[in-house]
Amino acid sequence: MSGLTTKEQPDAVLEPGAVVRSFAGLIKNISLYPEGHPTIDQGAESLRSLLAPVLETFGTLSIDIIDGETHVDGRSYRCANDIVPQEIQVLTDLGIESLTFEAGVRGVELRALAESLTNRGTDVFQSSGKARVAQLVAVDAGGQPRQWPDKPAQAWDSSYAEALERANETFDGVAAGSQIDLDELGALVQVITESVAGNSTALSQVLLLKEFENHTYCHSVNVTVLSLLIAERIGLADAVAAVIAEAALLHDIGKMRIPKEILNKPGPLDPREWQVVRRHPRVGAEILLHMDGLHPLTPTVALEHHMDYVGGGYPEVGQGHRPHPISQLVAVADIYESLTGARSYRDPATPQMACLILARLAGEKLNPAFVRTFVSAITFFPAGTIVRTNLNEIGLVVATSEKEPVHPTIRLIEDGGLAPVETVTDTSLRDDSGQYLRHIEETLRPDSIGLDLDSILGDLS
Repeated sequence: MSGLTTKEQPDAVLEPGAVVRSFAGLIKNISLYPEGHPTIDQGAESLRSLLAPVLETFGTLSIDIIDGETHVDGRSYRCANDIVPQEIQVLTDLGIESLTFEAGVRGVELRALAESLTNRGTDVFQSSGKARVAQLVAVDAGGQPRQWPDKPAQAWDSSYAEALERANETFDGVAAGSQIDLDELGALVQVITESVAGNSTALSQVLLLKEFENHTYCHSVNVTVLSLLIAERIGLADAVAAVIAEAALLHDIGKMRIPKEILNKPGPLDPREWQVVRRHPRVGAEILLHMDGLHPLTPTVALEHHMDYVGGGYPEVGQGHRPHPISQLVAVADIYESLTGARSYRDPATPQMACLILARLAGEKLNPAFVRTFVSAITFFPAGTIVRTNLNEIGLVVATSEKEPVHPTIRLIEDGGLAPVETVTDTSLRDDSGQYLRHIEETLRPDSIGLDLDSILGDLS
């Protein structure tokens, strides 16, 4: 096989098919042979040797599998004759759609990663040292969120709290087999569009609280708020925004008909359970189609929100079908919220990691224009984010700038509380040598450093 090369290093040849085949073979060998069998170590070392020359040149390598086609660092690489369907199936049965390797990865790390997948399946971000796998699209299975010890006692913004309460009642009713109360639905949409969306305080709390609550109703309210953020940024009329709000709010309504033992499972789903969850778009569309008074696009968005921008995804409705633009818009908000929301079996992704994943999905899975609009609006460090600076200071992001998206305004936190040391109005300031006076190095979970979230929410309100 010819492989891929670069102008800078023509001798650094990448054979993505061989990498996928080798990794799938390692997983199969772990299933077949007892622990410690030399065949397993030989397979891990073979994969390491295959990766080494490419990683020495490029530093990292990302291979994505999208609808059976391999993509290397975002570029389509057709190698249908190089990877057989059974090898693809070994990975996709475990939920693996993306492989990432970094320079210096060791055989023991590759073996440990493959063993962890064989033993426990995979979540959205599973890694061992400098090797990791991922699902390109995180399907929110709803269920019970992790009960964090310092979960906020309340949603400080009253309009957001009201929206959550009304949504909970609506979704509980559907789960019990009741019809949606259109008057109640209209009131909920009005609360979100008029009082929550566009409210910087409420948005900050949406972005912070979702790390602690991620029931389907909470996820749906958050997706609605984030969808309206995109709609506002691209200048859609109020009437269109109202349609988007209704559709986004009900996009996951089909999950209310998923068996509770699957919906509430405290961990990754096995392949059979994934197939059950993957039925929720069609189930949701059927529920909404039988309701009078909804906008005609509402069941369409429920059906299409997991379909790909260029066609594909699920459910299958015919070759070449592309989702409606409103479905494409809601999909961006849905994936971001799913990645950054609470899960019982993993920590939420940081905002910057989620934005990077959106960027990788843009153009095939997601509408690139909507992704650009969303990322520029939400930024890598949205208000309410706790960050650490290069001076080892802890700060609360209190404002962002479109012109300087990676340089927000932060309020420094002292002694684990929220006593302000000073407000930094411009983290992009440099000294005479051109070096940053202060810049953000990482995002932190509030509970990891013992912050009082009720104090943070109160300070943002």
